[in-house]
Amino acid sequence: MHLPSTSGPRGAWLPTLAVVLLILLVAVGVVTIAPGLVGPGSPTLDGALQVGGVVAYPPSTFWSVGTHAVKIENSSLSAQVNETPIENFRFGGGSDSTNQTTGVSYSDDGVASAPSPAADAPFVQFCEWRRCHAIMAVPGEINDPGAAAVTVAYVENTLGFHPEFWSIGNEPQAWTHYNIPWTDWRGTDDSQVTPTEYAALVHRDIAAMRGVDPTIRVIGIQSETSGTAGAIWMQPLVAMNGPNLSAVAYHSYPGSSASPGSSVGGFLDAAVSHGFPSDYRATEASVSGACPTCHIPVFVDEFNGALAGPYSSYVQSYPDVPVVADAVAEGLQLNTSQFSFFDLQATSGLSSFGLVDASGLPRPTFTLYSTFFENLSVHAVDNTTIFGGPGGATAVVGTNATTVSLLVSNANASYGLRLSLNGSGFPTGQPGSVWSWNPNEAIPMVIPSGATPLASSWLIPPEGILLLDVTV
Repeated sequence: MHLPSTSGPRGAWLPTLAVVLLILLVAVGVVTIAPGLVGPGSPTLDGALQVGGVVAYPPSTFWSVGTHAVKIENSSLSAQVNETPIENFRFGGGSDSTNQTTGVSYSDDGVASAPSPAADAPFVQFCEWRRCHAIMAVPGEINDPGAAAVTVAYVENTLGFHPEFWSIGNEPQAWTHYNIPWTDWRGTDDSQVTPTEYAALVHRDIAAMRGVDPTIRVIGIQSETSGTAGAIWMQPLVAMNGPNLSAVAYHSYPGSSASPGSSVGGFLDAAVSHGFPSDYRATEASVSGACPTCHIPVFVDEFNGALAGPYSSYVQSYPDVPVVADAVAEGLQLNTSQFSFFDLQATSGLSSFGLVDASGLPRPTFTLYSTFFENLSVHAVDNTTIFGGPGGATAVVGTNATTVSLLVSNANASYGLRLSLNGSGFPTGQPGSVWSWNPNEAIPMVIPSGATPLASSWLIPPEGILLLDVTV
């Protein structure tokens, strides 16, 4: 369960909130959290905040989520998304095996199913409920430009919906049925596509799609690899198609580099030490190097703490919260054009992922979005650094016309962070709103803006996150 935002009604205040808030102690200019919640004997490291000039003006496309939800037609799911800053939705991860015009999906053996939730019509209905911005996909693996054009015509002309972007297939690195019609697919197929062949496929498909609508914007790839490994896919793609591409995208699951079944500490360490943002920087360098004058944005169109399997318990529960908070703080400062959490709702085959589970109940990361990110001001983002403190501690300062915000994530399982704001430039000594959370608390703790001045030093426990909002 999540608590309401102070900026508007989000549900009823819990009767126990007043008791919970007593845990926050204010003394000698320091706001701290009771030692029992930090954990017996948990060491704390001192850190200092430094805030520099503006480094980014995040576009409206930044807040995004994948949508494979089986209950996408349910308006209550749309209402849940309204509690978050998410306005952009990526749909079509299953497009390679689905004829979206009929809703029929095909198995690896070419067997057609009944109409599938992967069909475009239910997603368009979902978008119309909330006037969303969407990425939709055409099938790529079958290598049929005509099918790509028919999909665009169906969505734009028959359904009357115009996505912000189109993309071509999903994760071609994993294709095994390349250039084979759906009905001829067999589980024994091993027909893979090379990076150069994929680049040529994109070239043909864009021409066919723009024969239907010359104004469409196309994401050149939804890649399962990134960084230097992804360069073998990005470079030929961009070299051949650069001026025709409006973006490229890759998928980041940094915690997967941990040892399977590792401790929470191992999972967190891997998630903040590998992958994003280093994979983003390397991917951006590959793209810009292949076409220096094209200025093609790089989207992070799938992000989660880790892939499923041995990490399922982590990505479904609280440990994913500081990982995602850390990555968002980094992504905002890098001026990332899109950062898409994977996925909106857990589904069959993707049960470990989702802001909400299969029944629609919110998971902890949903509360991160609905409570912390919803109240984070990011019209302009400052260069924000923590000097000292534990590894895995990240912060970002953002502003809008009325509010300055500080978000801190301590993605460290062992050490707390005592963060000094003295000399940072972040306003203290005046009233502000406070949100804090750690794995020992079932729900975030909230102190609405009041008469008590904000302190200049804060303690963020292991795996804790903190958000301060001050009216300016």
